[in-house]
Amino acid sequence: MQSAGNKLQVVVSVDDPATGKRVWSQEFSGLKEDLLTIEDDIYNKLIAGLNLKLSNEETARGAIRLTEDIGAYDLYLKGRNLLRGQRDEKTLRAALEFFDAASKKDPAFALAYTGVTDASLYMYDLQRDPVWTVRALGAANRAQTLNDNLPEVHISLGKTYRKTGKSAQAIAELKRALELAPNSDEGYRGLGRAYLDAGRTDEGLAAMNKAVEANPYYWSNYNELGISYLQVGRNTEALAALKKVTELEPSRPAGWINLGTTYYRMGRWDDSIPAFQTALQLQPTADGYGNLGAAYFYAGKFDDARVNFEKAVELNPKSHVDLGNLGDALRFLGQKDKAGAVYDRAIAEGFKTLQVNPRDPKTLSELGLFYAKKGDPAKAQDFLRRARAIDKNDVDLMYKLVVADALSGKGEDAVKGLKEAVAKGYPAREAANDPDLKSLQARADFQQIIKQSGGGAK
Repeated sequence: MQSAGNKLQVVVSVDDPATGKRVWSQEFSGLKEDLLTIEDDIYNKLIAGLNLKLSNEETARGAIRLTEDIGAYDLYLKGRNLLRGQRDEKTLRAALEFFDAASKKDPAFALAYTGVTDASLYMYDLQRDPVWTVRALGAANRAQTLNDNLPEVHISLGKTYRKTGKSAQAIAELKRALELAPNSDEGYRGLGRAYLDAGRTDEGLAAMNKAVEANPYYWSNYNELGISYLQVGRNTEALAALKKVTELEPSRPAGWINLGTTYYRMGRWDDSIPAFQTALQLQPTADGYGNLGAAYFYAGKFDDARVNFEKAVELNPKSHVDLGNLGDALRFLGQKDKAGAVYDRAIAEGFKTLQVNPRDPKTLSELGLFYAKKGDPAKAQDFLRRARAIDKNDVDLMYKLVVADALSGKGEDAVKGLKEAVAKGYPAREAANDPDLKSLQARADFQQIIKQSGGGAK
């Protein structure tokens, strides 16, 4: 695409990736004020050039313009462009301003409201303030009122329902999105997450693989697939998917963070630490510091762990996970009072998350572990049992229950749970090095589990 003054020139080409040959190409030109007409022309010529046979419903949807206001459309695109970059608070507020301005210029522009939904959900991830999920749902409902036949509308609704723990409604909305756009990798990614949230592992993994099949060139599809495999203990498959992320997007920190996490889960800490360090060189993030701190923690380097956990909390002070990790480091450095105060902060932030999604198994399990470490086994068991009842396949939840049982003096239950977790992919080496399992590590049955898995302490 080229522009000069008020004129646009666009060349659209189609190549066959199997042969590398160009099969179709055409030039389009016009004025910037006629961008929507140019897009319609490109769409219609491309359909013909690809010899696609559309149904009457598909043809009707393709003929509908979502806005006639070029200014509103331009504002919407600027907001979407911001969401593709680094999603810090400043960027998200700027995106929201673009989406709000677009909806004011054209109050019937449904996509502007889906932008508000997505930006609000990202803002919730940063601030953990329930007001953002309320705003997200309101915008998604407004978009649906304006146009119920847009896949983007149902994807936004699905994301919001998932974030608030309404898995069944999320699945229904995302299935509807895929009826409208059967090749949407975003739709399959969302559906996969919703299925996994509901404990429907096979369907979740199948949907994630469908996302990769729909678009094998987009890093996020492999990233979500890898995270999903990791969640259910299929570490080798997770590693393959996440290596693909770093090949497609070597400058994106998320790929290196998740690759490092996979090495960590496989007990390959010597490989995980360089991956986390690469991510931090690309961009210092709370996730990067938190994961590097965890690797140091299980290597017994508690002060190095503390330094990294403090950096994670500095960047993300409302994260109950990062606060809990910092509490762990302080506890094993002998700073009991400081650790207790940090655990209290972690618990407070965890309860804020549960206000939005009372059935979030990860948050429930993390709260249970915080209570176990504070010496309250009754509350610990309550939260952890609730978490396992929601998701029986997440190996991380299995291991948290092992730690809580060990801290509560339930050695038999802890060893039994560890055997199950290791069998399903949790790294035995972590258990062998975990200072919270010190009460178990001299037991013959514990040592047998470690020995059989090849995960002895290092």
